[in-house]
Amino acid sequence: MAEDSSAEKTEDPTARKLSKAREDGQVARSPELPAAAVTIGAILAMFMMGGYWMKQMAEVFASGFKFDRKSLDNPYLMVTSFAQQMGDSFLLIVPVLLVTADHGQVMVGTNTLPPNPEVLAMTAYQSGEGRFRWLHARDGVQVELLARASTHHADVAWVVSKEQVIDENWLGPRLGPATRKRLGDVALVPRDPISFDDVGDTGPFLLQCRHGALTDDELDVPLLATAVK
Repeated sequence: MAEDSSAEKTEDPTARKLSKAREDGQVARSPELPAAAVTIGAILAMFMMGGYWMKQMAEVFASGFKFDRKSLDNPYLMVTSFAQQMGDSFLLIVPVLLVTADHGQVMVGTNTLPPNPEVLAMTAYQSGEGRFRWLHARDGVQVELLARASTHHADVAWVVSKEQVIDENWLGPRLGPATRKRLGDVALVPRDPISFDDVGDTGPFLLQCRHGALTDDELDVPLLATAVK
């Protein structure tokens, strides 16, 4: 290998590598993204609905000081009126329903396939998942494995070395030694709606949708919002 997998990188990726990565759709994935999306969604809801909430709360507050003669003479009607105001106030306090997830998915269906036999012949074992498949090379064939995998799969997937994944921060800016040791030598990351499955895994594979790659459909965080009026 060109470099020990446990060695720490001491230099930042070059501007050219970062620019090429962005052009190819290769971006880092952040575990904080879902929480940030929910927070931003809540702030936007407050911004867009703030005027409506203040107007409605003022009306509910004012209605609590308006009584007719019939309500004053019947204490049960007062209780009913109070309960109605409490219900209206609750709907104003909790008016927005947000539904989100930590990632998107792509429809794969039965479009699952193992890596090419010539690629598997140089692979000691696999790890990861179908939409981010790591190939662990047999001794001394890391460079050849990358070239062979590119020949057979570059038309449907990003085929990259471990060094490129680390240099371009695909998995974030900091990877500890334990994480680096778990990475394979070559990654197959589909652009098309397919999945690279390991024939050694136990099945059956019943999932219709998959995730793990770097397509927009998988990186975008779904967010649904509705307001109770």
